[in-house]
Amino acid sequence: MLRRARLSLEGTVFRDFDFQFTPEFATTTPTIRDAWLNYRYNDAVELRFGKMKPPGDLERWQGVANTPFMERSLVSSLWPVRDVGVMLHGGLWPAADSTTKTLAAGGLVNYAVGIFNG
Repeated sequence: MLRRARLSLEGTVFRDFDFQFTPEFATTTPTIRDAWLNYRYNDAVELRFGKMKPPGDLERWQGVANTPFMERSLVSSLWPVRDVGVMLHGGLWPAADSTTKTLAAGGLVNYAVGIFNG
């Protein structure tokens, strides 16, 4: 069984609106993994709402290929994987892609605050 293979529909509409829809078929009942709409005023100010990763735990934001250990820490299981809510986020002082790529970040200083259901 392919645990990490997912179909995803994502794109940009009207230059400022990004969206992503990712269903999850690997479980016994199909669910929606991600479904959000993001308004990008500029790189420093973005507003996203829908079902997404909540801000906080850096391990959850990094891809599996970029984690330093084989398994995630036990503390990361205390944080929700996905949740429904609204998040204000952005990246300040953009850096070269090679510098920030492993952190899944868009700049040297990033912020994210949100209100979530869980």
